[in-house]
Amino acid sequence: MEVDLIFKIAAVGILVAVLNILLSRSGREEQALMVTIAGLICVLVIVVREISDLFELIKDLFSMELIFRMAAAAILGSCAALLLRRSNPELGLPFSAAVCALCFFAAASLLRPVLELLREASELSGLDAAWFLPVLKCVAIGLISKTASDLCRDAGQSAMAGAVETGGAIAALWTALPLLRTLLGMVRTFCCAWFRSS
Repeated sequence: MEVDLIFKIAAVGILVAVLNILLSRSGREEQALMVTIAGLICVLVIVVREISDLFELIKDLFSMELIFRMAAAAILGSCAALLLRRSNPELGLPFSAAVCALCFFAAASLLRPVLELLREASELSGLDAAWFLPVLKCVAIGLISKTASDLCRDAGQSAMAGAVETGGAIAALWTALPLLRTLLGMVRTFCCAWFRSS
């Protein structure tokens, strides 16, 4: 942050304070309030520019534009859901679920490089792609069950949240069964070969 920025904010603050005192003592409280609001807007415009530059720097450093969009959508969605729950409590949960689905669909665009990397790993290792698919499925099951259980907790249904988490764990185990069977077969083959050699 530049020193000029601090001087600009300080100058606006001093000017607004002096004008506010003069207008208040002359009995013009409404105009004093307007001057204070105008000063606040000026300072916000100056600060927002700097914050925008900071976000651009962070985005360039980390190349994580998507996560910033998702975080902004989640924060705005949370605020909107809180407002909805005051007036229409029954709409809060579906709105939260819609925002979660939007974030999932936005993140799905990042899966293409992951799938390409898994394909390359499959080709380089000589292993079938079926080895890597259960891992992806388990991750997806974990993410979906965690989100669903959090939504159930938001709705005040902790028993349903626990049931979703338990179901997600069982589904992940079931998805990993072919991988575990193949691994068990490899261990059995290795053990048999070792006993024969000794």
